[in-house]
Amino acid sequence: MESVEEEDSRARRREQVRRAQRTHRDRKATYVRSLEAEVATLRTQEAAHDAECQMYRQVIRRLRELIKYHNIPLPPDLASSPHVSSPQATVELVTLSDRSQTIRAQLPAPGYVCPLPSDISGAPPLYSESSFSTSEILPGTSIGDAPDQEPTPMAHAHGLWTAQTGVDFVLGLEQVCLEHHAVHSVDVEGTGHEMMLMSPIMSRSPPLQQTTEPGSGLPDGAKWSVPAVELERLLEFADRLRLDGEITPVEAWQSIRQHPNFPNLTRDGLASMKAMLFPEVKCYGRFGAVIDRAYFDAVMLQMMGPFRPSR
Repeated sequence: MESVEEEDSRARRREQVRRAQRTHRDRKATYVRSLEAEVATLRTQEAAHDAECQMYRQVIRRLRELIKYHNIPLPPDLASSPHVSSPQATVELVTLSDRSQTIRAQLPAPGYVCPLPSDISGAPPLYSESSFSTSEILPGTSIGDAPDQEPTPMAHAHGLWTAQTGVDFVLGLEQVCLEHHAVHSVDVEGTGHEMMLMSPIMSRSPPLQQTTEPGSGLPDGAKWSVPAVELERLLEFADRLRLDGEITPVEAWQSIRQHPNFPNLTRDGLASMKAMLFPEVKCYGRFGAVIDRAYFDAVMLQMMGPFRPSR
């Protein structure tokens, strides 16, 4: 006959299992809702982008007709439709001194400034209404009600407002998930890491090697490229996953940027924060890297002081 202690132990174990199952279901539901919302947003942006591109094609075609009508020769590079390539970020896999691996990504333009959080819904039109209009060329059409100039990024005494700084910070924390991309690369259900900055990087990596050793499945020094815009957009992915009691590395970076004392943060200070946060980064294999929210808030308070919104 089982003792009372054994029965209590079994009951506690069953409750732990039920709680873990509940957490898994809640996390999965939140993840799916976030993906669905993002898909809807991307569809809307794609439709607007297609309409704008179509208008530009009509403008260009009409301009060419006018140039031809006035017998003005076109340079060879403008005589045909231009081929526009997306700027690429250079990615390299590096093995650290402890034999673990990490990803480093170099954006194409050093010092490129990441958009402000208030401007993350989409890129502004190429021209403002005040500077360019197609009404004389295509009656009834216009470029749109764009502002006269793009928003000016916040200045930072130590140059930490760049997208490159954010990429380095986030990838450093997401390092714990690197081997999971190799494990799930052939999983028909997907990696479950699509909200992470590392996701578009690993989706374009060279073919993975079959190995029983832990790691990414890629050799040290492997290099490839990925569209920079995908990394920049994921850096803007703040406050969309809304996990209960946890925060993703991307959300952590946005929280740091939005802190009133961020302009005073030094590179050494940011490196110290990353070093303090890294041991607490967890990945459950299906939903990407997360940090305990209470621990993150404590680190923020210690390194940057209390959050007092500027008036």
